[in-house]
Amino acid sequence: MRAGRTRGNDERGALNAECLKTNAECGTMNAEQDGKSVKDGQYLKVRTKQFALEIIRLYASLPKRTEALVLGKQLLRSGTSVGAHYRESQRARSNAEFVSKFEGGMQELEETLYWL
Repeated sequence: MRAGRTRGNDERGALNAECLKTNAECGTMNAEQDGKSVKDGQYLKVRTKQFALEIIRLYASLPKRTEALVLGKQLLRSGTSVGAHYRESQRARSNAEFVSKFEGGMQELEETLYWL
């Protein structure tokens, strides 16, 4: 393993910790998911997957009218890609790639909020 790779992992860990801090300040921190304790490093992974599942449930509950389905598909695409971007960022080969992937997820999250 290269020395730069280790430093990048430390910085990603710091960013994850900052995200956890922000979530805790907003009152959304939940140390348990389905009755099981979630490690700090897994928290965003679990939350983004749960978010995607909630978006899928919401899409499934929409009326079957054309306009609802068109808007719902946009919501489905953006809402389910947040977790995918987060997971891609965890496999980044450089700090720049990490930031790029993480920012992509944030953009998808903003789009999801728009469609909601």
